[in-house]
Order: sequence, then C-alpha cells, then structure tokens
Amino acid sequence: MFDYESFDNARCKFLSHLRYAKDHSPTACYNYNSCLGIWVNWLIETGKGEVLGLKIAGL
Repeated sequence: MFDYESFDNARCKFLSHLRYAKDHSPTACYNYNSCLGIWVNWLIETGKGEVLGLKIAGL
C-alpha cells in the first residue's frame, strides 16, 4: 500500500526547498507539484511505487 502521507510530506519539503533555498518562483513550484502528482499516480497505477521504495515513512 502506498504511503500518501509520507509522499506528501516529502513533496512539501522538496517544494519548500525549491522556493526558499533555491529561489524558484511560485509558478515553477506549482508546475513541479503538478508533475510530481502525475508521476506518483503513474507509479501507483503501474505498481512501481513499492519497487522503488516509495513507502518512505519517517520523512
């Protein structure tokens, strides 16, 4: 079973890093967020999420 909560936590940390540490624009962060959502849905649909270790509890 895919751990959505851990993925969302990791995604938030990544987007915060882009925005505040790397000074990416809000639009760029929005686009990255959208792409990450599409990517994770594909991983789940194809059953690749568990294989790649995306059950990442504790982030």
